[in-house]
Amino acid sequence: MSNEYSTPYVALRQVTAGDYRRKVLWDLSWVWKPGEVWAVTGSNGAGKSALAAFLTGELLVYSGTWTIDPQLHPEAWIGFEPQRRKLEQERREDLSDVSDRPDAGTTALAFVGSNEVLAQVGLTGKEGRGLKQLSTGELRRAFLARSWNEPFWILDEPYEGLDAEAQLLWVSRVEARLEQGFPILFLSRKLEDFPHGITHVWELQEGRTIYQGPRSGWKPATTVSNTQPATSTPPVIASPVPKATGSRPLVLEFQEVTAGYGELIILQNFSWTVRSGERWLVRGPNGCGKSTLLSLISGEHPQAFQPGVKIFGKRRGAELTWAELHSRCAHLSNVVHQRFRDLWFTTLLEVVTAGFQDAVRPIKEPTWEQLKASREILAAMGLTEHAETLWEDLSWGLQRLGLLARALVTDPDLLLLDEPCQGLDHQAETLFQQALVSETIARQTTVLYVTHRPEERPFGDFQVLDLGALYGKA
Repeated sequence: MSNEYSTPYVALRQVTAGDYRRKVLWDLSWVWKPGEVWAVTGSNGAGKSALAAFLTGELLVYSGTWTIDPQLHPEAWIGFEPQRRKLEQERREDLSDVSDRPDAGTTALAFVGSNEVLAQVGLTGKEGRGLKQLSTGELRRAFLARSWNEPFWILDEPYEGLDAEAQLLWVSRVEARLEQGFPILFLSRKLEDFPHGITHVWELQEGRTIYQGPRSGWKPATTVSNTQPATSTPPVIASPVPKATGSRPLVLEFQEVTAGYGELIILQNFSWTVRSGERWLVRGPNGCGKSTLLSLISGEHPQAFQPGVKIFGKRRGAELTWAELHSRCAHLSNVVHQRFRDLWFTTLLEVVTAGFQDAVRPIKEPTWEQLKASREILAAMGLTEHAETLWEDLSWGLQRLGLLARALVTDPDLLLLDEPCQGLDHQAETLFQQALVSETIARQTTVLYVTHRPEERPFGDFQVLDLGALYGKA
């Protein structure tokens, strides 16, 4: 794109914006001129994604004036919020219950529109898979592919959910577009995500400007590196099947399991056992089978009913009902967190007590025992002072801690953590890890901690299942 514009891409003057319930951006003024490369930064809850929503026409303006280039449309925004909305739409429109086979929904090819672009982002062979059948990292690649040739990019934490290979691919694409003069706006809490070509920085805090100007004059007020030093190195086993220890009951048992979608096989002849109280780190790059494994455990995969899959010593179906599975197994991920994004007029305590009802918010009055248990776990995690705080007034990191409390309050036998620190800044991640290790050890909870980041090390001792190494995708 040539810099033929004589006017700015974006010009804001004292803009205050939000949705119909509250304001989230306050008195913002900003001019984005051709030739400038801006990074918008700040910790969780600073207003970065809200700014992206405003620029793509998804917020109400309470006051101020603005002009935005008409070519900056919603497809320019690449981030978890657009992904969440699309997945929710796919689930609402799922016809599996009324058809004789699983409904794939919108396929990757239909979403992107080009086999060539799918190949460029590493999704060759996934053209016919539905978006809801893609792994977290593959879905992010699909969104990158859809925006591949957009005239503008708004990159909202662009490398979250991507393995090292995909990150390198996207970095090269970003650098090439910057060299060609294409307008790109970076939104990230992590300094290491900023490319060398950044000329200007805009730091936000609670929806307000605390710095705006040349990168050379910027000293970060709230943003820190998200690189977490390893506290311990988990033992990596040579075989995916550990030897049985003691007489602890089996929680998970996979015997020669093969699973995938259609003709695409993801897990093949997979065997693995997990016993009560064990803590496992499941890792590997995008597409190696982490999401498929979790969906087999949670019962969301159509092949979860095969004979080789046993949960709590039982096969899904007549032996293990959906109700029993969900009463004994808790699940936490960035996707789960996104389902609570639009929760209003509900306190943290109410969110935690709703865990007893498997609901987002309480649908009936909790019992005295449930309230007592909820207050006790909030106290154990250092959240007592926030118990009566409205959910929407909590930072993103405190919300994630609250969801961990919600997952554990029912004392589940199994806790599934799918990229649980995705989207958290360093401080929030440290608090989460500390709470996780103390509470799950105290409760003897069986834990599966899934990540694509090879450097990520949850606190405490974990055995490791490396699906990337197992299937030659490391």
